[in-house]
Amino acid sequence: MKDHNDDLQQNIAQVSDRSNELRELINTKRILITNETIKSKEQMSEWLKKYIDNLIAEKARIVMDIEKAENEAQVM
Repeated sequence: MKDHNDDLQQNIAQVSDRSNELRELINTKRILITNETIKSKEQMSEWLKKYIDNLIAEKARIVMDIEKAENEAQVM
């Protein structure tokens, strides 16, 4: 009976250790996923801001070209 009890205690300790290792691994992966998600959102926001800024600048150039062409047409 004592040997059986000792075996059970050892098995419980092993299961507990594995459970703790898995819990730590899950927490580590959760933190990694959270950090990567935040980083990805920041990168996407930065890219979109640059894209929108480029669109606004291109719109301004097109408007200036149109106005220049309009002014040149009026002078003729």
